[in-house]
Amino acid sequence: MIGLATVVAGAFVGRLVFAQGGASEAPEQTLSPGIMRLETTLGSFSLPKGKGRIEMNFRGTILLSDYKGADPVFEGNIRKEYEGHGRMVWFGKGKVTLDGEWRNFQWFGGDLNMVWRGIGIARLYGEFDPQTGMAGTVQVDDEPAKPWYTTGTIHYVPKELNPAWETIKRNREQGLPDEPQQPARQGAVPVEPLTDPPGHEGHGH
Repeated sequence: MIGLATVVAGAFVGRLVFAQGGASEAPEQTLSPGIMRLETTLGSFSLPKGKGRIEMNFRGTILLSDYKGADPVFEGNIRKEYEGHGRMVWFGKGKVTLDGEWRNFQWFGGDLNMVWRGIGIARLYGEFDPQTGMAGTVQVDDEPAKPWYTTGTIHYVPKELNPAWETIKRNREQGLPDEPQQPARQGAVPVEPLTDPPGHEGHGH
């Protein structure tokens, strides 16, 4: 079990390399929770220093760090792979519901359909799906849905948490286009194709 936990932790490091500080944490502001909807066939995300309620259908691996709140509720074929040092790792296919706050919540896998009602930042990496012609979609509050990218993007919930939100509003009032979506921090590693960690052969991704 210790060896598997090390492999899983290493897989996250290999797939998700995020710079510390800056946009990696949500600024402390008094805001009402928003709603973020995420869908992708294959990809990964990191939700640093967030809070709220998440309902998430998925397959793959999730890592929850320094979580405080109601015990996560799992449905389907999902099992805990590791718990210790403030981290919990699960692997499988099904649904998880949690309500609390966390230092980081990471996922990589496929068939994601998720609703997050809360406050925070999402760093998204998607793999292009030739069947859908896109890497995935993300929608925040009443804003139009936007695509995921293999190069990574950052999104904020609620929409007012976005540092560029006031500029976006002014541009819209003047009939100008929104500013380009903020890219992931330079140096972030794109997602590799999903592979099973040792011991999970035959789970069928």
